[in-house]
Amino acid sequence: MKTASFITMGCAKNEVDSAHMADRLAGAGYGVIDDPAQADVVIVNTCSFIQAATEESLEAILEAAGLENVSEGGAHLIVSGCMPARYEGDLEAELPEVSRFLPCADEENIVSVVDELLGIERIGDARRIVAAPAFGSSTSAYVKISDG
Repeated sequence: MKTASFITMGCAKNEVDSAHMADRLAGAGYGVIDDPAQADVVIVNTCSFIQAATEESLEAILEAAGLENVSEGGAHLIVSGCMPARYEGDLEAELPEVSRFLPCADEENIVSVVDELLGIERIGDARRIVAAPAFGSSTSAYVKISDG
């Protein structure tokens, strides 16, 4: 089973977005693990609301790129969230170690992106894969009202 791991920066909105992407990946048959050093795909969900958050997200990206599994080419690095949405194409030139940038608006495509990076062919529309939420039996949940 191929695996993915998330590093989530910033606000509660990013926590929810990471959980939704993790649910989609789990629903598509991927294992979602805590240790990015053991994953086939490392996803850094970034924040760039203020300069300090952008710098912190950039540090997390560089740390993830330096993981042995990523730096030696055994794992792919995806950067999602606010930074790709805010800085668009500028990041590609500055961070060639990143396999794919996924802005907030495209996060529903996480399964297709991971499938493509790992060379997995899937029949049907991967965007329709949605697993039962992994939020547990809590009686409350975050409600997303905006991006960025």
